Amino acid sequence: FESDQKAPPLQFIPRGTVLGQVVFGDNTPATYASVTLSHYGSMIADSEGNFLFDRVFPGRFSVTARDPVTGVSKTVYDTLAATEGEKKNITVRLTSMGTVKGTVYSFDKKPAVGMKVDLSGPSFTRSTQTDREGRFQFKQVPVNVDEASSYSLSASDPGSGDYAKTEYLTLSQH
Repeated sequence: FESDQKAPPLQFIPRGTVLGQVVFGDNTPATYASVTLSHYGSMIADSEGNFLFDRVFPGRFSVTARDPVTGVSKTVYDTLAATEGEKKNITVRLTSMGTVKGTVYSFDKKPAVGMKVDLSGPSFTRSTQTDREGRFQFKQVPVNVDEASSYSLSASDPGSGDYAKTEYLTLSQH
């Protein structure tokens, strides 16, 4: 069987570029963050947090970045137009991190040694013990850049059951 019908013309799908930078809330670069482009692949950002994916097909995509030091990650979504050579510049802004530290004192205003201290907030819970001077410290605590982050801080004496708690410890970036 033969036919005079011709096949429809084939046309290559245009491709573009997704590039950008991974930064913390204070705009400092997230050095060597891992960056994943959905349906495409992964790479490590450079020393300034910059990344580039070339020859990307058009359509909706997500970029997920993860800081190798803090483990903090974030995903952003966007769309690449069906225009050859289109460049989409993306900024992935990770949550900033801070430190919460303090001292626990007993009823007689002496440093409370060996107290269990708990810090909890949105998607975050951590515990530690006070040192021999009653001090405690929590590093790498997420701080929301756009609004204050609320946490609860409590201390308890495992031996006596004494307990102290503060509601609404507010952390903000400055």
